[in-house]
Amino acid sequence: MAKSISAAASEILLSERLRVSSILESPEGIARPKAALELALRTSLESQSAIDLLKSFPIDNPYLRALDLEGPVNLSSLGAAPGGISDDKKAKRLAELATNLAPMKKKS
Repeated sequence: MAKSISAAASEILLSERLRVSSILESPEGIARPKAALELALRTSLESQSAIDLLKSFPIDNPYLRALDLEGPVNLSSLGAAPGGISDDKKAKRLAELATNLAPMKKKS
């Protein structure tokens, strides 16, 4: 049989959820998601204190965040070795056009 949660415990849970969401959904938290998550889940700071602290952190670069998600790119494994073209049909066609059009550009 599941234990019922008292009204006081329910209030505590609700206030903690509101604290976490106010940190994560603040403009400062959106701009610094990693730091906001750490402050919201691993500290007991009040939401306004955490948000004020987030203002002092540098804003996350979305491009670097995307690179972190993708992981390291090994271009040589993709066949993009220097001087060579992989099985990429578009790249082969562009190289062919560049080779074929090069003499025409010199004449003009």
